[in-house]
Amino acid sequence: LVAVAGSDAPAEVKRGAALALVRHHRTAALGAIRALLPGLDDLMQARAFWQQALSLSGLSADLAKAFREQALDPKVAALNLPAVPDIDEHAELLGLLRQQAGGAAMSGPTAESILSLAKLAAEKGDAVRGEAIYRQPGLACTACHAIGGAGGKVGPDMTSIGASAPLDYLVESILMPGAKVKEGYHSVVIETKDGRTLMGRLLRSGGGSVVLSDAAGQEITLADSAILKRTDSGSLMPANLIAGLKEQEQLDLFKFLSQLGKPGEFDATKSRAPRVWAVMPLTGAMPETVTKGDPALPWIPINGTVNGTLLAGDVAPFAGTATEILAGARLEIPEATEVTLKFPQPPLGVWVDGQPVTDGRVRLEAGIHKIVVRHKAGGDLRFESSAGTFLPSW
Repeated sequence: LVAVAGSDAPAEVKRGAALALVRHHRTAALGAIRALLPGLDDLMQARAFWQQALSLSGLSADLAKAFREQALDPKVAALNLPAVPDIDEHAELLGLLRQQAGGAAMSGPTAESILSLAKLAAEKGDAVRGEAIYRQPGLACTACHAIGGAGGKVGPDMTSIGASAPLDYLVESILMPGAKVKEGYHSVVIETKDGRTLMGRLLRSGGGSVVLSDAAGQEITLADSAILKRTDSGSLMPANLIAGLKEQEQLDLFKFLSQLGKPGEFDATKSRAPRVWAVMPLTGAMPETVTKGDPALPWIPINGTVNGTLLAGDVAPFAGTATEILAGARLEIPEATEVTLKFPQPPLGVWVDGQPVTDGRVRLEAGIHKIVVRHKAGGDLRFESSAGTFLPSW
């Protein structure tokens, strides 16, 4: 296990070896975990790793002791800080990480500083830049929260948060996520009789078991007979989530959230554009069933922006050398009607349920329809439908 944890094996394999070491050789495991921490630059992976690690009895205290004896590099401490659950059991470890991270991670916000940040965000924040920050994989906002149906379901829906909550409330919710937790999104900490500690949102209980949703959105089922202790613990959202952002980036993020649901380009409730896309690079002849949106083909799900734009930058990692892509969306029509599909620029091709649409107009019966667009790779894509509702899945 020591050899695997320190080898050139895939990161997931090395993380598994380090965690397995905890049960067999705690000292070696502490060294292996320390060596892995600089590579945890994806927040969702970091959360998953820390949740597994800290479910092992006594490891939180042992890591705190190890980091006190030999401090982490400030960048490594700051990188991992948002991934450690902010609960009393890990208070010592979190305190050390904050201290060693330095900067913004060390000081908690005051009521005055929250109001000041809200004022600055309103005056100097840029919502367009803020949306780009919100979509950064490292923050994992889209993995937990949905806007207009696009995104995760771990945390509250953000579609109209800007229209329903004042800016200072949004600032406080991000800086101090445990201060005001929306009803139905409180998390619990469960200690099991076999020595594990699990944290998640309680989905349901009864029939001799409880079901949690963890920070990655995965369901965990535990038998009542396996539970030693259950404690309410506030929010799944980690504290210090944005500690690594520059001040202007924080202001931009706050400004973006404050615009969600208000009239304008960040109102997903009024947009008639798809926000959840299925994308496939076109590297040769089109498969015969592709224009029908055949689900057996290798479609890649990609979330668009709040106004429904499929960004070329989000497609690029999957497009490879392809010069064209196919992008699909599902449209639900409540009753038979003629539908107009409006494109800012003429597309290379459009099909609805496998039938070509040449002038943007098509009569559709009530039900769900698949729209497939042929588009040049390297360019953004957006279109609107004059009727119906786009669905958040392919």
